[in-house]
Amino acid sequence: MIVISLSNSSIHITNQQSIAISVIRVLAMSLIVACHIAQAYEYQTAFLLNVGVQIFFLTSGFLYGKIEIARPIEFYRKRLTRIYIPYALVVATILIIQSLLGMWQFNFRDVAIYALNLQGFVSTSVAGLNHLWFLSVLMICYLLVPWLQRLLNNKPWLLVVGVIAASLLEFLLIQKMYSTCAWIVLFTSGMAYGKYESSKASLFVIAGSAVLLAGMSPFFRLDYLTDPNWAHYCVWLHFALAIVIFAVIYMVVPKLCYTETRLPILKQADKISYEVYLVHHPLILGPLALLSITSFTGLNIAIVLLTTVALAYVCMYVCMYVCMYVCMYVCMYAKEINKLNYDTQNYSLLLVRKEGNAGTGNQMHRELEEVSSRI
Repeated sequence: MIVISLSNSSIHITNQQSIAISVIRVLAMSLIVACHIAQAYEYQTAFLLNVGVQIFFLTSGFLYGKIEIARPIEFYRKRLTRIYIPYALVVATILIIQSLLGMWQFNFRDVAIYALNLQGFVSTSVAGLNHLWFLSVLMICYLLVPWLQRLLNNKPWLLVVGVIAASLLEFLLIQKMYSTCAWIVLFTSGMAYGKYESSKASLFVIAGSAVLLAGMSPFFRLDYLTDPNWAHYCVWLHFALAIVIFAVIYMVVPKLCYTETRLPILKQADKISYEVYLVHHPLILGPLALLSITSFTGLNIAIVLLTTVALAYVCMYVCMYVCMYVCMYVCMYAKEINKLNYDTQNYSLLLVRKEGNAGTGNQMHRELEEVSSRI
């Protein structure tokens, strides 16, 4: 049994289940990168690969369905820190580079939109950051997590009714491709699946989604994808396909792994999946794209992939060290602090107070050295 920390809560899952979650995340990230590469080369099949986004939403909801949020404010703070710091670093870097190269004219409107994480609802003049709409919608889902958990625990029937009503509203009235309402429905479905997950529940989910896929398959044709009247149906097919992929992997992978199985490369890929999502798009689509840097398509793709991984690691470690030096500054001048626990997963601090005077400056320096050694 291992523990995965999510903000101020933890979930207890087996090592095999942890591997399954890592496989799902890495697969989702790979599909998204492949989708944007196919989009850059104008392949119609790019839309099919976009199912990776739905898998990400479903996985996030699934994990939050397995924990209890005891302190919502603390949950919001840590989620905002984990999501916003790497996001702000990438956006600021792209805006500065494009401004210096004359690719983007500085204006406060665009800066304000990205600073407030509203790019998913308001358009900007910045090219190459279209993929960040995902974070606007994801933050709304995070805001709803404590309330959705209360419904799951106390009135699950009301949540089911709400999901069905929201689905019908989106499908029959809104009919906007990938509306916020549709994403909340998918996230909530993931939470419900995580809350009541079992072998029988997984089989039921797979069967139900497979029926939906089969029933609506006549609409799932490539020539419909450019037609707004039909593309709306494909959104729900994507949701069903994501659920099937997630449920099958989560059921099958644990049965193929031993209790002591360790896959370090997989864990590393999972660890940087969020940073990969942030940095890959500008390298593929937009004015900074590298897909035409040489005359060889395969070489260009390899350059993009290697650069993406390298920048993802740079982003992750820069965020870690920025937080560490902020901690150093705070600890040097704070009082009554004698213990520092640096949480690398959430880029946050847990400052523990106790009665009595604070430790000496040398003690705090030793604590900071211990923090540095753990990073």
